[in-house]
Amino acid sequence: MAARLRLAANQPALVAGGCSSPVPALRALGWLARAQLATTGAAALTACRNGLRADPRSIELAAAGLAAATRPQAVFTWVERERAALDGLEKVLTPAEIVNALSDKTLLNFYNHNGSTSAVSVVDGRFRTHTLGRVDPSAVRAALTLLATTGQGEDAANRALSELDEQIFSTVDIPRRPLVILTRELHQIPWGALPTLRGLPVVTAPSAHHWLRAAGPIPPGHLWVAGPRLKHAESEARQLHEEHGGTLLVGTDATVDAVLAAMGDVGTAHIAAHCAHRPGAPLFSSLELADGHLYGHHVARVPRLPARVVLSACESALDLPRVFLDHGSRSVIASTLPVVDASASELVGRLHRRLAEGADAGVALAGQATLGFVVVGR
Repeated sequence: MAARLRLAANQPALVAGGCSSPVPALRALGWLARAQLATTGAAALTACRNGLRADPRSIELAAAGLAAATRPQAVFTWVERERAALDGLEKVLTPAEIVNALSDKTLLNFYNHNGSTSAVSVVDGRFRTHTLGRVDPSAVRAALTLLATTGQGEDAANRALSELDEQIFSTVDIPRRPLVILTRELHQIPWGALPTLRGLPVVTAPSAHHWLRAAGPIPPGHLWVAGPRLKHAESEARQLHEEHGGTLLVGTDATVDAVLAAMGDVGTAHIAAHCAHRPGAPLFSSLELADGHLYGHHVARVPRLPARVVLSACESALDLPRVFLDHGSRSVIASTLPVVDASASELVGRLHRRLAEGADAGVALAGQATLGFVVVGR
């Protein structure tokens, strides 16, 4: 505590000696102090690396490394290291690993630093950095929410989308190919609705680690669930069950325990329900079922989750995908916006038909971003 107070008081010289302490936490803070005292970027990065050996989950050291990094590959690594620290993870993918995994895909890795939004792009194995200024998706989100819930304001939504598109893609030049976007800060919008990205099989992920871990086939078996108080939810679930088979839980059968138990036996789960979004608290975001709410912390305790999860629920993409991805699911398809019940039923019907034909999630959803649905994972 004393070391942290001295750093907060801008007195790193009083803490730097702790880098030789036998106590890992104090040793990490000592190296953080040395990074703050460094006169060159190389010296700061060396100090941050040494500190992370003592505390691999130090968010402060990861942030200090990001501030000191200049080469695009190094910036990418430190962005991912900071995300790993926030997630309590120790492993960080190397640039070579992500290039190998991307193959012919393009990656955009957005991050915030000192109040400004920047991005690292990876195209054909080449890393580049892009400074975008302050990117605020709130105007896009507000306009699309109005359009989704009332059918009004299409011109305003298109203007907001075009302005955000211009801010990003006048700086970032990408080829038209499958695209992966890694972002924590900009996850509230349907990326496929931006003019530059319309029709592309866009997928997003919280980090490179999440995206790479999401690889693999989707096992067989389907679960179709409808929660209460939605006019079209039960007919949506019944129609999908009739078309694709599997397990159907609707009406009083769609209880929390029944859904949790059924999840372990299927490769794909589809849940049409009201979603209660809790900003910043995904374990307490929930889906309403017949006998109560299925919370994120319930999902986190399921031994085997479906590889693919489709949430036909309002704003379900804002927090819940992280819970599913962190505990074994490979992809979550959900909406960033309020969902219009009848329109969503038509969209998910087309989506599941494309998935059944063998399309991956990004391809299956391409061109259907107007309702706010996104693919998180793969």
